[in-house]
Amino acid sequence: MEELQTTLIQIVSDREALSGKREKISQLASQQAGRMLPEACSQFSQLLRIDDMNPLQRYPQLQERLTDSTPRSAKGKGRVEASRDTGHNVSVTNSYNPEHAESTTDAIEFVVFDYLPRGGEFAVVPVMLFENGEACTDMALITEYQDAEQHKRQHPARWRQWRFQGDRVQLKGEGDWQDVQYQQQYTGFPEGYRFDHRYKRLNSMSSGGGNFAMASRHIELNKDGTFISGQATFANSENSTTGAQASVASLPDNRTGRYRVEGYLLTLEYDSGEVVHKSIVTDDQDDPEVIWINGYDYVSY
Repeated sequence: MEELQTTLIQIVSDREALSGKREKISQLASQQAGRMLPEACSQFSQLLRIDDMNPLQRYPQLQERLTDSTPRSAKGKGRVEASRDTGHNVSVTNSYNPEHAESTTDAIEFVVFDYLPRGGEFAVVPVMLFENGEACTDMALITEYQDAEQHKRQHPARWRQWRFQGDRVQLKGEGDWQDVQYQQQYTGFPEGYRFDHRYKRLNSMSSGGGNFAMASRHIELNKDGTFISGQATFANSENSTTGAQASVASLPDNRTGRYRVEGYLLTLEYDSGEVVHKSIVTDDQDDPEVIWINGYDYVSY
């Protein structure tokens, strides 16, 4: 019991220290606002609103949708065809294999969401459930790998078995069968689907030794099929001896182009000719306030 109390005290202390550091960085941002370009200041403000980037906190109704037991009408599986010729020279930059993407999405029975560890924390993660009884907790499998066997060799812990126990979906890894946290079932987008939202996510945050750094990504998906995407960073360093501080913030590196959505595949065709493929899913196609790109949540803002 004493060890438990000591651990809880340490957790509270760490949370208070992090909260104080965030407040200090926020004050520093305000002091520097007059010397920074408006565009950078806007990104700065968005970065500091960390709680807004947690989908369960920003959209409390997400929890209700994920746990809703009301049956959904079948929308068909999320299927994807091999990449089509766009009529101009393109450069595919990630490890996208169109045949693998097609066969993988064809084999998806449906997608559920579970609350799983990822990057040192727990997050709402989409899980692909395949017709053969296998499950994968990494949707980057669709676009970032040449085949499933390559992914299994590199990330065996991201694979499970799945089954229905009554009407409950269960997963089994190295331990016993466990109910999935959220039981609602989801399928891919219809071909030609269009968004009308701007999305962002806190890509990374680190703190320690007087240093603090954050990075975010954002993407705007428009009804006319165009998109704007980019990322921004902020870092602050403090000398523990002298108290001197140094800060740097990057301007958004925005890039533009056109996008296509079909099934579980998002294709970004940049104006430069570069083409990038990402997996995508949402819990609400009628009004997608949160989307998961390659398994990571992006919230609308």
